[in-house]
Amino acid sequence: MGIFSITVPMVYQRYFLKWNYLYVFLFAQSLYVIAESINIILTLGYNKSVGIPNFVLYVIGGSFAFVFEHGFTMFVSLIIVSKLTPPGIESTMYSLAVTIIVMNQFVFRIIMGVIINKCFVHVTKENIQTQYIYLKFVTVLTPFIPLIYMWYLIPTSKEVNDVQEQYVAQTN
Repeated sequence: MGIFSITVPMVYQRYFLKWNYLYVFLFAQSLYVIAESINIILTLGYNKSVGIPNFVLYVIGGSFAFVFEHGFTMFVSLIIVSKLTPPGIESTMYSLAVTIIVMNQFVFRIIMGVIINKCFVHVTKENIQTQYIYLKFVTVLTPFIPLIYMWYLIPTSKEVNDVQEQYVAQTN
């Protein structure tokens, strides 16, 4: 996970600096869907018929995509928070933002997975050999849920810059 602290900012500065924040989040969600789709291929064993070793898919779908998806989600969130936070309360807002982001990425996703499994999929340790693939399909489909509302929650680059200019004008 520590590698994203070096690579994601460099990739962001090089390729995504002029992008609207919403599209960077969409890119991160797309990475997650691609990673989970690769994991479905790995689970079903389709890679063996074309001669791709499991290790290659695990690295691409697990380690590589995981780092960039989490990195872009967290990095861009912190950029937005840092630009929208009024002077004087930066450390409090940063702590709150990191807490919410980490809770989302590492706690709420797991809890929602358990709830979805209990209510809809019903995979247990007795049937995991035959039913696990359904959990993988859920992990591919659920990232589309935020696409319904994220258009209304994530500010545009112009909106963020306007707020930041207001803060600068107030302090001068």
